[in-house]
Amino acid sequence: MKKLLIILLLLAGGAFAAVYFGIGGLIKTGVEKGGKWALDTETKLDSARVNPLAGSLSLNGLAIANPPGFKQNPTFAVGSIGVAVDTGSLSGDTIKIDTIEIAEPEIGLEITTGGTNFGKLLEIVKSKTGGGEAKPDEPAADDGKPGKKMLIKKIRITKAKLTVAQSVLMQTSQSVVLKDIELNDVGSESKPADFGAMLQQIFTAILNAAAENPELKLPADLQNILKGDATKFVADLQAQADELKNKVLGDAQKQVDDIKKQGQDAVDEAKKKADELKEGLGGLLGGKKN
Repeated sequence: MKKLLIILLLLAGGAFAAVYFGIGGLIKTGVEKGGKWALDTETKLDSARVNPLAGSLSLNGLAIANPPGFKQNPTFAVGSIGVAVDTGSLSGDTIKIDTIEIAEPEIGLEITTGGTNFGKLLEIVKSKTGGGEAKPDEPAADDGKPGKKMLIKKIRITKAKLTVAQSVLMQTSQSVVLKDIELNDVGSESKPADFGAMLQQIFTAILNAAAENPELKLPADLQNILKGDATKFVADLQAQADELKNKVLGDAQKQVDDIKKQGQDAVDEAKKKADELKEGLGGLLGGKKN
């Protein structure tokens, strides 16, 4: 009887482990598919492990590639993400999460006159999610779209190492450690968040933290880019370029007009002198004739 009980317990434990190992595999697939759908760029996760007794989940080896047009890779990479989760909700439509701890991520920020790599990713997310809100009629993750929704009480990003490459001022890369970032209540009962909406809030917080970092000593225009004012910045640059172009062309045309006027004045003056000389000669010759 004792042996039978041990065998049953082992079988139950094995089945229990198999279920949660399978959930880990599903989470890995969901993160990769959700990231690819939300960002239109490669998202890789090495593994996802669930500890049902501790109510925790770890995401290991997450890396998000840069969007097209940017060189610095990866955009975002972290060795491990700790998640305090209601493990019972993992099999449901909405995952309930107490905290997400992202420690020491490697963040590559590239700034150009057209904006930033993170700004581009945000544009893509917004185009997919309609501003970041989850859509109740979204297809399941099998079509590559994030079927799972989330209620997240807190997200903490600590000791993030940020490397900034600026092509705007032709400066070399700078690396700084950002101040800790904390986000609260991502998603609500009425509007739970999807993977894209969560990334949207994280990326926005990273851009703002970079803009406010005193060690980077970014000029106001570049801070505006990081704060989402890329469109205005580019428009200002274009306006300045057009103004300079018009000024140069205007000055050149004015010089040409001045030269033409001076030339015409010289011609008119010469003609006037010739007429006066002709008139004087005519009078002189006429006098001699009489």
